[in-house]
Amino acid sequence: MASDLLIENEETLTTLLPKLNPDLLNMWLGAKQSLESDNADKVRHFTTSIRELVTQVLHSLSPDQDLIKWTTNPTEHIQNKKPTRKARLLYIYREVNNEHFTSFIEADIKATLQFIDLFQEGTHAVKSKLTDKQLMTIKMKTESTLKYLLQTYYETK
Repeated sequence: MASDLLIENEETLTTLLPKLNPDLLNMWLGAKQSLESDNADKVRHFTTSIRELVTQVLHSLSPDQDLIKWTTNPTEHIQNKKPTRKARLLYIYREVNNEHFTSFIEADIKATLQFIDLFQEGTHAVKSKLTDKQLMTIKMKTESTLKYLLQTYYETK
């Protein structure tokens, strides 16, 4: 059953990433190839690739100009003249972030931001302490997060 979900996530990303930007699929495939390789620096290659992929998806789904027009809280949502990741996620979820969903969306955004922070460990450490199992977990969570973001965006558009 778990493998069925992994296959579904991969199929969804194979469809939705190129719909957003044809080059994003190659970023994802390259990240996966890095993870599966014997490269001595595979952790950095993998985490850097998925961090950039997540960043590109967030920026594509929440363009700066649209987000700045949308926000009613620029002090919190804009830092150094750029939207924050939290603001980007709030913008993506804006059509469903109301009533009973508000608490869920807030918790999901907090968890997503903490998850993205995990990428820093693999990207900036001289020698990462992330294990192969943790890297596989990051891969699976990235797939489900991207799938969720993309489906939310396309379904509420």
